[in-house]
Amino acid sequence: MLKKLSLLLVLGLFFACGDDDSTTPPAEQPPEVVEPPMTFSGPATTDPVAAPVQSYVSVANSMSQANAAMLTSIIAATGSNASYSNGVWTWTYVEGQHTYTVTCELRSDGWHWICTVDGGIFENCTIATGFTSGSDNSGWWKFHDCDTGAVTASASWLGDETSGSVDWYEGDFQAGGTLVLQSTWSTTGSSTTTTLTAPQQIKIVVTENTDGSGELFVYEWDDMGAAWTLVFEAHWNANGSGSYTNHLTGETRTWG
Repeated sequence: MLKKLSLLLVLGLFFACGDDDSTTPPAEQPPEVVEPPMTFSGPATTDPVAAPVQSYVSVANSMSQANAAMLTSIIAATGSNASYSNGVWTWTYVEGQHTYTVTCELRSDGWHWICTVDGGIFENCTIATGFTSGSDNSGWWKFHDCDTGAVTASASWLGDETSGSVDWYEGDFQAGGTLVLQSTWSTTGSSTTTTLTAPQQIKIVVTENTDGSGELFVYEWDDMGAAWTLVFEAHWNANGSGSYTNHLTGETRTWG
């Protein structure tokens, strides 16, 4: 789960102070930070009985990856070597006719990020801005409309090497944005549990173990009771066998 220069859905790098005019980068290296679980495997089986389980696994993958896709170019850029000058780290990444430039600068309150794109229909357009706290365990990203500069989507995050959370918003989370997805995760030993929540719609809790076993719980929002209702659960073993229960129909089936 640990990846250098990853984001946790957002980039949490920590560099030494740099307000001088040197082109020599600080001695400190970026730390390894937790990347939130983005892809879930589910049971290792092709048994058609397990199809409902795999369908919910696909839903979980779609939920976790849809918003994070906005960070693809930023992650790709920061995976390359950076230049350093006057306290600013700079990465570039070329994809087709587009050139992405990511900069990071340490200020008094923490690390500030800017991502621009140039080429094609874009002319040095700022598509994202970000912030990472000096303690490297919290921050945010905002994604901008190139024409107006308005924030179209944003994310705030907390995290360390064993647990974290990312809240995704439509609009600016600091200016009345609408929460569209919450992702939390925790790793204990060989087990990682991730909870994906679309407020007042659906919540999926996935636990995956390094031996291939795991479990999944699906909840739907009950407007009448103003609470989450368990509608589906599945448990599987390392060899791919398992069972599920559909709590809406009362059906329980096993495979393997």
